[in-house]
Amino acid sequence: MASSASGSSRARSSSRPVSGSSRRTASTRSPYGYDKLRFIKPVFIGDTIYTIRTHLEKRPKYKEMGLIKASYQVFKGEGELVMYCEHLQTVKYRDAAAFADLVERSS
Repeated sequence: MASSASGSSRARSSSRPVSGSSRRTASTRSPYGYDKLRFIKPVFIGDTIYTIRTHLEKRPKYKEMGLIKASYQVFKGEGELVMYCEHLQTVKYRDAAAFADLVERSS
């Protein structure tokens, strides 16, 4: 930890990816928003937490990108649910032409 003259301290940040995650470029995925974000129970320093991600939906949305929805459940200890949310994210198609007829049309 780094200390300043006033006696306050700051933790050093780490740029390591979370285990099981993968690095993606901004052109592949972009955050769209969160829905149903609920903080159910408190989490304290020293608690062990883990996350379960579940794919809920995927659909064509734009000419170059589709929209996916995934839920995240965060648990602490032996399975106590502490947070839930649904994450909406745009994802670039591998083959945009394959989805050309399925893209939502604006009125």
